[in-house]
Amino acid sequence: MAAVEPIRIPRRPGNTAVTSTLAKRIKNFFWFAMMLIVCLAVLAFQGRSDALSRFGSELLILLCIFAASAAGYVAFLVIAQRAADRDMRQELGAILEGSSARQMVLYLRSFDEAKASVFSKIVASVSNSGSMDEEIAYDPEECLGDAIEEHAHFVAVGDRLPSFGAAKLQTGDATWKQLVLSLIDRAEFIVMLPGMSEATLWELDEVVGRPDYRRKVAFIMPRDISKKRKAAWAELAARIKARHSVDWPGYVRAGCFFRLQHDATPLQAVRLEAFTDATKAAFPAGNGSLLNKVWSTIPSTHHMRAAP
Repeated sequence: MAAVEPIRIPRRPGNTAVTSTLAKRIKNFFWFAMMLIVCLAVLAFQGRSDALSRFGSELLILLCIFAASAAGYVAFLVIAQRAADRDMRQELGAILEGSSARQMVLYLRSFDEAKASVFSKIVASVSNSGSMDEEIAYDPEECLGDAIEEHAHFVAVGDRLPSFGAAKLQTGDATWKQLVLSLIDRAEFIVMLPGMSEATLWELDEVVGRPDYRRKVAFIMPRDISKKRKAAWAELAARIKARHSVDWPGYVRAGCFFRLQHDATPLQAVRLEAFTDATKAAFPAGNGSLLNKVWSTIPSTHHMRAAP
């Protein structure tokens, strides 16, 4: 009697997805309590000093909801990140073999650019509540993680500084380059947040220098609400121009995603949030390029000029 091959049952990211969803739901309570507290503060500053005395008990409840939801959001966020890292370690072999049941999106980033501590995330949430759209802080990893996690693996290599969204793979100094190249080969598409660190510059040379890699990379020009990024971006552009003869787009404070054409000339750029929304809607990709599908579904009103 012939031996029966074992059936490979695709692993589902159930616990990770559920925990991540709980974090998002708790964050809604955080926003709700914060906005009501702001409304009471506005009434008090506008001469309605009786507002605080009339709604003292309600304010105390809101402060408790605010504190509890912030703590719950952070706790579930950390738990979800650790679960995603654990799941990715177990799934890595199947991804590298090409036998994984899910597609994979690779996130390449500079650790200095991508760091997002728990404290900074809470501060960003508070500051975003009173900002115009172009001034809202945008965390590429968290936003793309929200868009991708239900449909595909979202993977990054290394975890030197806190960040949340992509599943992190740990590797040694002697093997990380080979792991990155293997993941680039298997990735459905790649998103890259460039920077001036030695490791990130090596990754940048790899993806810009090879047309087969370049065609599946979306580069991130990060949003800068502090107005301090322009000089650093200019330094990076000069280096890329010198090494690859690429006209890197000049910095725009609102940030964007952009691509390079196969001949390394700048292609169109799109707004950060528009790319995130299009990515979520693009799965499954079918037989075509997922990144091309993402780009083609973004309305022209969200395209930007990517000038050197």
